[in-house]
Amino acid sequence: MIPLPAVQNPAGSLGLLLPRAAAAMAGTIALAVLVGWMLDIRPLKSVLPGLAAMQPWSATGMLLGAFALRFATCGTRVAKAVSVLAALALAVVACLPLIEDATGLAPGTDLALFTTAVLTEQPSAYSHPGRMALLTALGYETIAAALLFAHARSQAGRAVFSALATIALIPPAMGLLNYAFGIEQLAAVLQRSPIAIHTAFGIALLAGGTLALRRDAGWMRVAAEQGRIGWFTAALFGTSGLFLVFGIYAALQGGTAARVGEEAALHLERLMFALTNAVTHQRGYLLTGEDRYLAPYEAARRQVGDRLDDAMDMLGERHGIMLPAPQLERLLRLAGNMMAMLTEAVTLQRAGDVAGALALVRSGQIQTVMEATHAEIEAISTAVASDVRFAESRALTGASLACIGSLSLLMLALAALATSARSRRATRDDIAASEARLRNLVETLDLGTFITQGPDGVIRFWSKGCERLYGLATRDVVGRPGSSLFPSPWPVQIAQIRMALEQDGEWIGDVRHVTHDGRALAVAMHAVLRRDADGKPHEILTAITDVTAQRLAEATVKAQEDALRTVNQRARELESGLLHAARVSAVGEAAAVMAHEIAHPLSGAATFLHGCETLLGSGQHASQEMLKDGLHRAQDAIGRARSVVQQLRRFLRKDTGQLLPMEVNSAVHEAVELAALDFERHGGRILWDLPPALPEIIGDRTQIQQVVVNLVRNAIEAMEDAGSAVRELYVATARTESGIEITVADTGPGLPASFTTRPFSAFASNKPTGLGLGLSISRSIIDAHGGKLSFETGPQGTMFRIALPAADAAGDDAAGDDAADNDAACACGAFPAPPAQGRA
Repeated sequence: MIPLPAVQNPAGSLGLLLPRAAAAMAGTIALAVLVGWMLDIRPLKSVLPGLAAMQPWSATGMLLGAFALRFATCGTRVAKAVSVLAALALAVVACLPLIEDATGLAPGTDLALFTTAVLTEQPSAYSHPGRMALLTALGYETIAAALLFAHARSQAGRAVFSALATIALIPPAMGLLNYAFGIEQLAAVLQRSPIAIHTAFGIALLAGGTLALRRDAGWMRVAAEQGRIGWFTAALFGTSGLFLVFGIYAALQGGTAARVGEEAALHLERLMFALTNAVTHQRGYLLTGEDRYLAPYEAARRQVGDRLDDAMDMLGERHGIMLPAPQLERLLRLAGNMMAMLTEAVTLQRAGDVAGALALVRSGQIQTVMEATHAEIEAISTAVASDVRFAESRALTGASLACIGSLSLLMLALAALATSARSRRATRDDIAASEARLRNLVETLDLGTFITQGPDGVIRFWSKGCERLYGLATRDVVGRPGSSLFPSPWPVQIAQIRMALEQDGEWIGDVRHVTHDGRALAVAMHAVLRRDADGKPHEILTAITDVTAQRLAEATVKAQEDALRTVNQRARELESGLLHAARVSAVGEAAAVMAHEIAHPLSGAATFLHGCETLLGSGQHASQEMLKDGLHRAQDAIGRARSVVQQLRRFLRKDTGQLLPMEVNSAVHEAVELAALDFERHGGRILWDLPPALPEIIGDRTQIQQVVVNLVRNAIEAMEDAGSAVRELYVATARTESGIEITVADTGPGLPASFTTRPFSAFASNKPTGLGLGLSISRSIIDAHGGKLSFETGPQGTMFRIALPAADAAGDDAAGDDAADNDAACACGAFPAPPAQGRA
């Protein structure tokens, strides 16, 4: 919400500086005057000592006005609220003297704080001591209304603010003219109709306050938006009613006081009339001596007693008029003395002492007491009238304040109702606009949307997308149950969809529909359940998309993927067969060597067994140790032959393709021994560098061994074909940053230049009888394991490297130093020296 400006002042900073300076000056003067009245410091009671005295409530009003003006020039919401409260307080302070002056009653509430100090002052011509002058009160009332209207945002509110601010200058201007030139007629103009003036300014004040609160009460709009404005409005109406009841009660109390005062005055008049009758009949009897005057006299004397009792009863506590006790006792004493003197004169006359009776009358004592009694009755009547006026003033003040409060709360409640109505109307407009935007969005998108309600799924909304999709117009669909529009496999899934909606609030899936013309549709549906304020299911919003072509395409792709998987499976089977054939071919090429490796240990075993048989058949006593030694030697030879056969069987097995953790050194050692069975026996030498504690790799053990066998056989054949004087085979493993590296190197003549351009191509071979598949298959195997097969060749030999990732992909910061040494050695055409341990 955009914050409201505190004061509509186009003059900028200078325009704000002037009212702030005026507020500071007025506040300082008023505060000094109030301190002077409270502490009875006479010099401070005047603005200029001895020249312009200020009454305390006038100073209070000035101070409140200064506060309201100062905070009205601030831009914060808190300062604005303080300004509004100060203006309302100023209006209340200014109302009290206006009410008392309008009713002509004695002051009451305006002396609450300054009674002692104010009563020492002399009354002025137009105000009671301590009471705010009428012109000042009217000026403050207008200022309060103007300050409240200062927060208005509309052009009308600003116009009212300007008008009231201008009117507020009239009362002080009239007062200054009256003070300077003695033009008292200016004040008389305002005094002739104070009630009408007070009413007009009170209405302006209420209107301004209501406008300011309505314009500035953002909390009211928030409460209306959150639905709490109803309780607030009810509280306002209730409080307004209480204020109204209090005002009526105060008005009734004022009427009761007036009635009691009238009855008390009537009893006092009757008492005075009875006293007068008694004196008249007593003098008639004294002057004429006729007894016909005695009966009226006695009746008048009894009436005096009755009227005196009635007056005392009416002036007692029971009727609420409490006169000072000495005043009532003095009245009783005077009335009793007067009746005693009248009775004494009558008694002297009846006794025949006419001279004594006339002397008592002529002495003037009876007349003096009569006048004193009459004066006392007049004083009591005046006091009763004053008390009645004071009671009426209090009642009228209470009734006025209560009515003002009731009217203010009533107008605020009406403003709250109007705010609530505007909020509801705005909410309805927002909802309608949102629905229109949603409808336009749905119509713009090529999306089918419909809304169903009730247990039968009656369709309440049918979009253009649904019309295009199903070929059904909105007028033919709205109001009909959805089950009657979809005679398809839809009903089979209704229970499932409803269960999902009740549990999760939405359902997403595919359904199959058949349009009215028989076309089959595959529909992707997203249904959302919307509940009402009580949490009960209200409606289902469903968005559908025609995915028939997409599902057909997906089915076609799936069929093609299945066919591709079949082809890949067949290719893997053929590849496995090819690998197996390559292994068989490699073993076939080394069949003679393998036969020798198997025959040699078997021949030894046969020799040892024959020797044992000869010892047993010679009849000689053979030692137990000789027989055991011969048998153990035969068993070892058979074990070596069996080991060769087992290695051959593992190498030739066809169940490959499983990637499992494997230890590299043992696999490499076993493959080299299989490929180089008789290499060392024919003058060759194998240099081993297999460091321990290497990480495992993930791979197919048989396929990795097949690659090593291919490389070793190629190296041995290259050295044999070239007739190398030094035939050394270097086999090493090392740890690298990314995994494991296997190295196989020979001391042959190296690869020819024509072959190095395409060594891994199929059917590429430098052997007259070779097929050229060994290196191609080897590279395919290493690539399938995520590794790399590379080589370096030169006149002094060829080196192949197999790089494989470790099972622990994190690797180690400390890479194997052996790999770096191998690179340096290969670069210079030499091989590292064999390790001290020799053959592993």
